[in-house]
Amino acid sequence: MVGPIVREFATPAPTVIGVHQTLEEAHRIMRKQGIRHLPVLGANGALVGILSQRDLYFLETIQGVEPEEVEVEDAMSPEPFVVHPNTQLRAAARRMWQGRLSCSVVVEKQKVVGILTSVDALRALTHLLAPQAARRSGPRRAPARRRAR
Repeated sequence: MVGPIVREFATPAPTVIGVHQTLEEAHRIMRKQGIRHLPVLGANGALVGILSQRDLYFLETIQGVEPEEVEVEDAMSPEPFVVHPNTQLRAAARRMWQGRLSCSVVVEKQKVVGILTSVDALRALTHLLAPQAARRSGPRRAPARRRAR
């Protein structure tokens, strides 16, 4: 049985950040876009790491760290978990679960094409657990609340 693939549930074309941008800029991007992960690209445009909101918060608790001066390179996690868009979702989710990883970067032909976050994985789970009829008809709306008399 062939199951869903990463491409079906990953967030396409994620926002990225360069290694030499500051933590202040990373915060600004994350707040503005409501995201918690930024793939980090080196000078040549290749993926070199991942920066999470948790990484930022941890580094900023260290006395003397100035977000407007410290570069992303100093806070990122090198060697992020990478998957191909055609990877089975089950395999990617299992690796994320086993490694306690909050995301995987989707790379195709050495280019970042998406990001699969834990939120995306939960969205996939709710979709896959939905009854067949609900999957065919699309997402269901919450029932309207009745007013108390």
